[in-house]
Amino acid sequence: MNIDLSPLAHGPNNFADGLEFYDDIMQWSEAYEKKAMLPNKWNHQLAEETTAILLTDVPKPMKPVAKNFVITLMTERLRKAMLYNKAPPIYPKLLAAIFGTRKFVSRNLLPPRPYRWRNDPLSDKADANGRYFTIDWDNQPWYVKPTFFTRHSPMAYFRWAIGGPFPDGKNYKPEGYKIFEVGPKRLEGLGEEECQSTLDKLMGEERGGCPFAFAK
Repeated sequence: MNIDLSPLAHGPNNFADGLEFYDDIMQWSEAYEKKAMLPNKWNHQLAEETTAILLTDVPKPMKPVAKNFVITLMTERLRKAMLYNKAPPIYPKLLAAIFGTRKFVSRNLLPPRPYRWRNDPLSDKADANGRYFTIDWDNQPWYVKPTFFTRHSPMAYFRWAIGGPFPDGKNYKPEGYKIFEVGPKRLEGLGEEECQSTLDKLMGEERGGCPFAFAK
C-alpha cells in the first residue's frame, strides 16, 4: 500500500515472520509516541468531544463518574497528552473488579453462542441500490434503515427521552451507504478510481504484497 517500512528495524523487507514485523512496529510506535504524544490543548478538545460521544447513553448526573472510568482506561502517556488529571484511586479497583467479574462469567457461565445469534452490526448484502445499513448502532445511528422497528425500538425511545440522537429517518444518512462514500461529506465520491487501481495492483501481486510473504 506504498507504506514506507524502511524505518523499522528489519525494514523494508527483511522480516523473518509476522511476529518480528509486529515487534518492529511496536518498537517504532513506542519511540514515536515518546516524541509526538505530548500535552496539547487540541488533544484535550478532541478527547472531550470523543468522550461526549462515548457517554451518550449515560444520564447527565452520572457523566462525571463515567468520565473518570474513561480516564482510568487511558495509558499514562495518553492521559497526560489529553490534559486529564488522574482519576481517584478507587476507579482502577472498580474497573479491575468489573472486568474480573465479566471475565469469570464469560469464561465459565456462558455457553457458546450459536451462529444465528452472532453479533452482526452491518447488513450482509447491499440492497437494490448498492447500499449497506447499520443494524446494531451504539452512539449515533449512522446508516440505520428507518424501519418501523428501528424508529420505535426501546433504544430509540430511550435516546429520544434523554435528548440524544436516535434514528428519526431524517438525520445520519438513513439511506445507507456505499463503500466508497464512507467518510467526511466533502470527500464523498473522491478517490474511487485510485482506490480501485490500488486494489487491483495489490491483488495482482504475490500474497497481496505481504512484507514477509512465504516464497513459492
